Amino acid sequence: MMRKVVPILCLLAVTAALVAALVLRPEDEIGISDAPEVSDTPEVPDAPRLVESDTVISDTKGNVQTGIFELSATGMEYEIYNTSETYVYLFGNGFGVEQLIDGRWYKVPILVNSIAGTAIGYELSPIARGGGFTANWGRIYGRLPAGQYRLVKSMDVFWSREKLEAPQTVPYRDYDERYTIAIEFEIK
Repeated sequence: MMRKVVPILCLLAVTAALVAALVLRPEDEIGISDAPEVSDTPEVPDAPRLVESDTVISDTKGNVQTGIFELSATGMEYEIYNTSETYVYLFGNGFGVEQLIDGRWYKVPILVNSIAGTAIGYELSPIARGGGFTANWGRIYGRLPAGQYRLVKSMDVFWSREKLEAPQTVPYRDYDERYTIAIEFEIK
């Protein structure tokens, strides 16, 4: 009798733990379902622990414009505009966050050892607006304290649609340039 009860009790305990993990997960204010609540997110360490940024903002032609819809200490919703008449931009969800301290940009330290995300590719055609993008950094960088920041993104640039649609080399597309753009913002 005891041999039959132990597996059943183990099965019940595992089921209860799984249900609790699924039901009791907090929602992030901007949409990542497994992000901690804002009050549980640690503060970013002070400037001495920061590393100076080596990022070069490279959209020298001014073809990429950005706008912020919503901003909090743990994320933002933003849009990107392509003002070029010929360039096509490809980019994903990846980003970095940097902080401006005494006139210099510093990389905000990452709080976790491994980061996983969804590999999605977005295409921004000439004279087009791409909107509704979300950057949730609460789990990666923590809750940002008051200060000046920038969100940094890389974009592959194709000088024409024909170039984008031409047969590509493996393992990666044969882009013409790679831009790095920045969306500056202030946390108050």
